[in-house]
Amino acid sequence: MMERIADMRPKTVPTEMDDAFRRLKASSFRRKFHLQDKERAYLETWGLPHVMKQAADLVAKGHLLTADESDCALRVIERWLEGDAARG
Repeated sequence: MMERIADMRPKTVPTEMDDAFRRLKASSFRRKFHLQDKERAYLETWGLPHVMKQAADLVAKGHLLTADESDCALRVIERWLEGDAARG
């Protein structure tokens, strides 16, 4: 089972984030995006912590987001990967 990065952080996710994730989950546009076999295999091989570290590095190198925006973007990526990987 993949280790969740969120389980390693303090439980301080704001209510607004949870609301945003609920809306995203219900979005017909969002439901069009799924991990393909290649991406799923990569995630299973390397694990969520490694993939999230790579995502954090890419977000940091972009220098386009504030620290708070970067953290938010990474939470969205993480929840999407966890949810899509769980669907198999």
